[in-house]
Order: sequence, then C-alpha cells, then structure tokens
Amino acid sequence: QIKLLQLVWDQLSLKLVDLELHQFAATFDSSRALKTFIFSAINAFASFFYVAFAMEFLEGCPETYPDGCWGYLCHEMIIVFALYVLSTLYDIVVPYGSVQLRIYLQSVNQRKSRGEKLDIWKLLRELLPALRGKRTSCRLKPGAGISGQSCPESFAGGEEEEEELSFLEVQARMETYGGAEQIEDYCQIVIPLAFVLMFGITLPFCCVLSLLCFALQLRADAFKLTRATKRPFPSRCTIAKRGGALGVWMVVLQLLSFLATATNSALIVFNLAPFKDWALNDQLVLFYTFILAAFAVQIVNQSLFPEVSAEVALARRRHDRQRAVIATLAHQCKGQVGNLVGSGVSDLRKKMKEMTPVKLRGNHQAPVTQVPKLRKEGEYSKFFIAAD
Repeated sequence: QIKLLQLVWDQLSLKLVDLELHQFAATFDSSRALKTFIFSAINAFASFFYVAFAMEFLEGCPETYPDGCWGYLCHEMIIVFALYVLSTLYDIVVPYGSVQLRIYLQSVNQRKSRGEKLDIWKLLRELLPALRGKRTSCRLKPGAGISGQSCPESFAGGEEEEEELSFLEVQARMETYGGAEQIEDYCQIVIPLAFVLMFGITLPFCCVLSLLCFALQLRADAFKLTRATKRPFPSRCTIAKRGGALGVWMVVLQLLSFLATATNSALIVFNLAPFKDWALNDQLVLFYTFILAAFAVQIVNQSLFPEVSAEVALARRRHDRQRAVIATLAHQCKGQVGNLVGSGVSDLRKKMKEMTPVKLRGNHQAPVTQVPKLRKEGEYSKFFIAAD
C-alpha cells in the first residue's frame, strides 16, 4: 500500500508542480522535493504514530509482545530498516540490469533487421556476457565481405567474438539522471534518518542499522551514477541564502529536528513509566517543559557554535564584493572591448592603447580597523567603491 501510494503521488506531484509555472529547473526540483518529502513522511510515519499514541486506546496493544505497544514499535523499526537495506540492493541490481538488458535487446533487433537467423539457444548463451556489458558481434576477415556486414553461413571467413561496448555507446543507452531521481535518492537517506530521530528512543540499536543503510545507499548511488545512468549535467554548487548548499533539504532537516523534539518528548511522557501513570494535565505540562527546554538548548548551541564563523562570513562578503566590482568593470568596458573583435594585430594594439582604463579607489573615510568585526553587507561595501 505504501509503495502504491508513492507511485500515485509521484505522478500527481509532477502535475501539481507543473501548475506552479516555475521559471527555473532548480526551483521546480525544490518544490517537488518538498512536496515529495512531506507525502513520503506522512506515508511512512502515520502507522508509527498510530502505534505509539493511539493504538492502546482504540484497539489495544498486541498481547504477543511483553512490552505492549512499545515492543511492537521496536519490531516495526527492525522491519523498516531491513526493507531499506533490501531497497538499496534493488537500487543496484535493477538499474544496472535494465541497462544491460536494453543493450542486449537492441543488439538482437539490429541483427534481426539485417536478416540474420537467430537461434533461441544461442541468444540465451549470449545473454550472460550481455549482462556483463559485452555483446557478441560478427567481424569479417579482410577480403571476406563488406565491412560492417553480418556473418551469415555463406561467409566462411567470418568469425564471432565478444566485443566490449565503448563508453559513448553505453552512455547513449542509459537512463537520464534528473531531478526526480535525485529526489528519490535524497529520500532514501532522509527518511531512515527521520526514523532514527523520531523513534530511535524505542530501539537504540537502530543507529547501527541506520549507519548500515547509509553506507549501502552511498555505494549504491555511486554504482548507479557510474554504471547505470548517464553522466549528470554538471552544475555549480551555490551557497543559497536559505538552506545553504543543500537547498530545500536543509529546510527539511530543520523541520525534522522540530518534529524529533516533539515526538521524543511525547514518547517519554505518554509511554514510559512513571510519567504514563500521571494525570493528563501533568503530562501536558511536562511535555511542554521538555519541548521548551530542548529549544532553549538549541538556541544556546546556535549562539555558541554558529553555522558559519565570522571569518567565513567575511570571506563570502569579500567574494561577493569582488564579483560586483568585476561586473561593474565588465559593464564599463563592454563598449570598448566589443570593437576589438575581428581586428588585426596592429589595429588591436592601437585600440588597446586608446581604451580608457577604469580606476578603483578605496574609501579612506571608512573605519578600516573595524573590518574583521563587520556583520552586515552594507557596512562591508563601504570599503570598496569604484572611482568615478
């Protein structure tokens, strides 16, 4: 049921994001990633929240587990991580096998189109080398026939041999690794992490299981990117103002930290002794106290250990200012440099001498001694200004 709902949502989310009319592919993928994670989280965690907080009151906990709903929750956590390990193996075998099978079927179709007689037992013998990335082709000896022609029985000089496909031939037959595939790979990492953050208190050993899942998923993604999909189009990694280099997934992790705080507090207060026997009002007071204490610790931690140090922030502002100055210089020199295209060497030297250089000067009125202590973009921009 979970997989079926996920397949339906993949198609529905694509339609919903198309209706948003995004201008750039990056914002399109970010919007789809956020929607996919929210649905995947609800689809994966709904049953766990039911077992943890509602099952005892609605239908009662299973009697086969000595710890009641708590033991049943531990059992479900083990099953979930075992399924994620199997899905990792699925990510390795299925994409690679589908690519090699596609290569083999295309080779068979080419041979059939040339009029070659195909034997079913011979094709089955060729299937194993094909799955290893090789194909059985026919090459003619010099003088035996036309180059590139197949080897029917009439050509006695023909010989069959295993020919390994070139890199470009294999790449042309692979699937494209796009935004949807990247979102799926991110979910394969974030969802197990969410299980550890929110329900790890029920099964502390799940940290080891999660580490195993991450290690296998890392190698599965590396194998898939190098052996089963086309080389992704390279893109520059930018540090966004919101979310950092991870983009929308940093927002997802921040949301997970909030949900993990609330879920663990609720598990302790409503499921563990002696708090589970308290009155409901006392439990709610303790629940809110745990949440506020956790948020206070988080605020103190962020103030003492900022995500970006002052030196790094200053270096980033310096780089931004340098890019702005370069853009200004390019704009001022655009008309002068544009006339140099297509000129000879003598004309080029003459025009270069006639170009007016752009000068820069420093702002001597700015407090230079305060440079390492700056925190705002406006203050930093006082130190570097272009000359008129």
